[in-house]
Amino acid sequence: MTDDQATATTGPRTASSPVRFVVLTLLAYAALGAVAGAVWEWVWTPPVNVIHDHQVFYSSYESLRRVFSGTGLYAVVAAVASVLITLGVCLLSRGRELLTLVTVLVGSVIAAVLMRLVGGVLGPDDPLQVAKTTANSDHVLGRLTVDGFSAYLVWPMVSLFVLALVFFAVPGSQAPRPRRTQAADPRATVGSQLPADRQGLVDQIRSARFTPTRVRQGYEMGTVDAMLDRAVAAVSRGEPLGPVLDVALPTVSWREGYDIAEVRAFLDGLRDSAGGMEPRM
Repeated sequence: MTDDQATATTGPRTASSPVRFVVLTLLAYAALGAVAGAVWEWVWTPPVNVIHDHQVFYSSYESLRRVFSGTGLYAVVAAVASVLITLGVCLLSRGRELLTLVTVLVGSVIAAVLMRLVGGVLGPDDPLQVAKTTANSDHVLGRLTVDGFSAYLVWPMVSLFVLALVFFAVPGSQAPRPRRTQAADPRATVGSQLPADRQGLVDQIRSARFTPTRVRQGYEMGTVDAMLDRAVAAVSRGEPLGPVLDVALPTVSWREGYDIAEVRAFLDGLRDSAGGMEPRM
């Protein structure tokens, strides 16, 4: 398969993957928001009101307290639901930190709105509307509402906290990843036999593994891979490694890179291993 064919084959799939991730994540937030609304209404106990002369009164102090319980239960149910779905999204978002952040924020807003709407639809009718058509009644259930705006912030705030916990507090949760190497040049291996020490150094470079970083800063993967490929070629030709390794490596954030400390430690060890094989001036 040619390079053009490979690009044509993998290009659409790579381009559609982020779109599919965004769509599925938003749908999951919307679905869970609706389910959370149903749970919110189920665990809530409505206050009992009394209608007299088309006016609504609370039947007791306990009934008055239940008016505010709807807001508290909304926050509790929203917090639990947002933790569960954000953890699931984090497992599917490796290497997509910035996209995940934006998608989670949008999805959490959608979930907060749907939770409020579904809970309100499933709950009792507004007693003020009932009072317009009813002069007197001893038993009218109160409406499920959210007082103030702060309760709606539970969804995005908890989601951001979980994202921060996964991306920052657990940076080493990913296993070291083999670096991406270029295919060996057949002309460099046919008819050539490296000394044991140089062959060991080549094998050391080719087997290098680094832990990928996510949100925190890391070395750009492609640059590190290309540098180590040049190091393999230099060792195979008997050239010094200093000019190859002593270069500035660019860093990246909000996308996958190689752990800076691991790369530096590997390069330092590589210099020490190659010290005895460097040509003397």
